Amino acid sequence: GRPQTAQELVSGPSVGLLFKMRRYDELIPLAEDLMIDDPGNVLVRYLLGFAYHATGDYDSAIWVLSSTGLPDTVMTNPRSGWDWEGFLTLVNASFGLGEVEISQGLASWFFDKPDHHENRDWFVEALMSCSLAVLGRDDEALGMLEQTRRSPRLVPAYFLEDYLCFQQLADENRYQAIV
Repeated sequence: GRPQTAQELVSGPSVGLLFKMRRYDELIPLAEDLMIDDPGNVLVRYLLGFAYHATGDYDSAIWVLSSTGLPDTVMTNPRSGWDWEGFLTLVNASFGLGEVEISQGLASWFFDKPDHHENRDWFVEALMSCSLAVLGRDDEALGMLEQTRRSPRLVPAYFLEDYLCFQQLADENRYQAIV
């Protein structure tokens, strides 16, 4: 019987929901506050890093992603799939800053990692495709990205449309067919 009180008690969308809705400008201040409240929450840092990257603030993306231990964590002992996605965001943010040698070095390391070639699903193929695009191997990147169609799971829109590596392929018909 108190709708105004009920509305005051209901919080807004979570960081995860804002991420899925691609509302990065709203996600950033919320994730910054959460990062202060819970500095050990690596997932919030990854989402914040991606939001910075998606909005073109590559310096902040690199700063927050580096605070998680990337790229070393991925190279020595990845904890989850989010570590890989954070790594890819770091590669893209470096690429966006024009740090070609760093971004291509990291992309090359990822692409050449032998265990990726054995157990592939849409996620690994999409990460490999992005790595190829960063390396300037666009035709191979598109071919790898096309392989994600075999997966029963769709590649999320944020992954295809908001990573810088794929944005450079946006005019390609093959890319558009995948999106």
